[in-house]
Amino acid sequence: MKWETVKIESANVGRKNAFATVGRGQIVFNSTATKQIQDVREINYVEILTSSEGNTTYVGFAFKKELGENCLEVKKRLDKNKEVASVIVSSKVMMEKLFGKVGSRAGATQYPVKLDEGPNGESLLVVKLA
Repeated sequence: MKWETVKIESANVGRKNAFATVGRGQIVFNSTATKQIQDVREINYVEILTSSEGNTTYVGFAFKKELGENCLEVKKRLDKNKEVASVIVSSKVMMEKLFGKVGSRAGATQYPVKLDEGPNGESLLVVKLA
């Protein structure tokens, strides 16, 4: 048998890339993604938006300091240096509505996260769906 080393591309290295993990009724943004949120320590809520281009759907997360009409509360997990390590949005109903069974199942699926501008000029963390 001949063995070959599997090359790991830098694009697939977890800590260097912004991603969100979806499952168990929640979405968790990793530390690289949370660094893209302005004033991340001060945010307490998120407004969820959707958009589509052709057959592709995008889900945008606009993080807010103040509670709005269509906002969910967020939780923040801190690392040992008391920096925000991840931001968690929990809502089984919302995750299943947006991500289907992936959003509520026991396993987890990772999605790349990109920064975009929302309709009111706010920053959005965006997840691309199929």
